[in-house]
Amino acid sequence: MRRSRPAGARYSLRRRLIATTLGSSVVCWLASLAIIVGVAWNETSDVFDDALEEGAHLVAAFATGLDPTDASTAGALATVQGRGDGVRLYYQVVDRQGRVLRRSRDVPDRPFVAPARVDGDDETSTVRHGQRLWRVHVLHVEAHGLYVQVAQPLEARTELLEEMAEDLVWPGLVLLVLLAAVNWLAIRRQLRPLERIAGDIGRKSPSDLAAVPDAGQADELRPIVQSFNGVLARLGEALQSERRFTADAAHELRTPLAALRMKIQLMQRSHAASLDAAQQRDLTALRADVDRCTSLVENLLVLARLDPQQPGSLACEAVALPALVNAVLVDVAPAARAKGVRLQAEVQADVAWAHAELLRSALRNLADNAVRYGAEGGQVCIEVKQLPAVPGAAPAVRIAVRDDGPGVAAADLRQLTRRFFRVLGNAGQGSGLGLSIVERIVGLHGGQLRFGDGLEGRGLAVVMVLPQPGPAALPRAS
Repeated sequence: MRRSRPAGARYSLRRRLIATTLGSSVVCWLASLAIIVGVAWNETSDVFDDALEEGAHLVAAFATGLDPTDASTAGALATVQGRGDGVRLYYQVVDRQGRVLRRSRDVPDRPFVAPARVDGDDETSTVRHGQRLWRVHVLHVEAHGLYVQVAQPLEARTELLEEMAEDLVWPGLVLLVLLAAVNWLAIRRQLRPLERIAGDIGRKSPSDLAAVPDAGQADELRPIVQSFNGVLARLGEALQSERRFTADAAHELRTPLAALRMKIQLMQRSHAASLDAAQQRDLTALRADVDRCTSLVENLLVLARLDPQQPGSLACEAVALPALVNAVLVDVAPAARAKGVRLQAEVQADVAWAHAELLRSALRNLADNAVRYGAEGGQVCIEVKQLPAVPGAAPAVRIAVRDDGPGVAAADLRQLTRRFFRVLGNAGQGSGLGLSIVERIVGLHGGQLRFGDGLEGRGLAVVMVLPQPGPAALPRAS
């Protein structure tokens, strides 16, 4: 039964390709080596068998000219041994009765093959003699009644074959290592289009849904890229429809909300004498709700304008930071007086390169949130500081708004910039869009929005870090 890979298990396509190609190469190499060794064994066996046959004829020609009863010639024939490239041949001259008349040194006096076992006049076979296997050629010299047997130890052939295999193994291993390196480089090069596509896809964002280029892609990758581009197109259309609906709805709501607020104010003025205290409170609460709806609509319009923009597309200029901070303090002063909040400012930087209107909107949102959600009778401080350039980072301006209110739980910090998110149990009135707008404005400036501790270890600090061009490139504010 085939075992399936666990769902979600990760694996490397590159490693699989390398293992597959290298494994198949090793299998093919082993099969080739076995075929080469087998062919070499057959060919060398044929050559050695031919040598045995020729040696038998030579020994037969020499042996038939000697007198078997002459002891002086026995030693002469006994010293004859065949040599060829270090491989020795051994012989025996045997009569019909199985007696060994002549033999090589170091050869037993018992025949390799008994005459009774010889089927024909010329025969080559493998026999066991003593404790060794021999390859023996038997030549029957019928005219003299002799059997000439020339033998070779079979281990001499296997040793030669082993030497041949060893000579083939090491070059083969070197070639396999070289093949693995070539495969790794080739597969890595061929998979680079996948890495480029992954990089292109990874850089996509809701503000960048342009199609991934499929020109020059491999035929196998082009359908994937085209399908992904189709998804991007549909997603872009959906987001565009959502933004258009938000902008249109917010724009259409502004007029009736403004008219409703005017009517409430008119009722409070014209019927002030006839309304009791409870009715006056109800009208005041109703006007506050209308103001909250108007603020929500304005925030939706701001987000609808900011969402389509790209980082770096803002028309930035040199913004005088002291004047900006003073303007924001004036904007939030009425709400601060109503809650008894004391406003402070510490400005240690003169100029910031930013979009003036958007930067003022972001800072006003932060200051308004600090007053609204801070402690009754507390304090809010706006801190502006120039951050010098450090290795690996450009100079920046840090703008922090700190309060001494109840603060925000650590679990809720990551969700503060989520649209329409409001901390549970907070009595302040808001739409949950202020920090979303601030985060978007900071992102369009290429900066970062951070959260920290407020004043005296209490409350919340919201910090905007806006990167700045070098001092030489930064114009002075007029």
